[in-house]
Amino acid sequence: YSAQSDFWKLNLAAGSWTQSVENPVARLQHTAATDGSKLYVFGGTQAFFGPFLNDLWSFDPATETWDEVHSGGSDAPTERIGGSMVYEEASDSLLLFAGHDFYELGNLNDLWRFDIASGAWSQLREGDVADNLNAAFCDFPADFVAIDPDSPERRSSAASGTTADGEL
Repeated sequence: YSAQSDFWKLNLAAGSWTQSVENPVARLQHTAATDGSKLYVFGGTQAFFGPFLNDLWSFDPATETWDEVHSGGSDAPTERIGGSMVYEEASDSLLLFAGHDFYELGNLNDLWRFDIASGAWSQLREGDVADNLNAAFCDFPADFVAIDPDSPERRSSAASGTTADGEL
């Protein structure tokens, strides 16, 4: 795998592609969502084995510019690849679900909200939590995780969408 930093737009009417000049750091296995006017990109990785990212960027097609909306860090979801993100119109927020972290848990099932107006992340569901760390690479004891029975199973590289009535 080789992370890319190029960004292309397709004009559906003309059937032509154009390339954006300025882009955020090269990444792959990130997630994206649109609010109808901007494209938001979260996380990903710079190479197959890391480092994983937890920054959030927006692209404004009207101005052809990228802006770092949130730099990541401890007040954001953990670094991850393969998360699933959608725009929630009712709250003008982005919802981020699951993905794969670079730490002991692997696949995740946590749920986060990014409030676009305030620029802040908040965790809605913690999901499963690492409990008894594995003894060796891919050697998982039966009790290595405290399961959140009210969350879907841990996963990465899933797709999400919303219905007309705002259900996720």
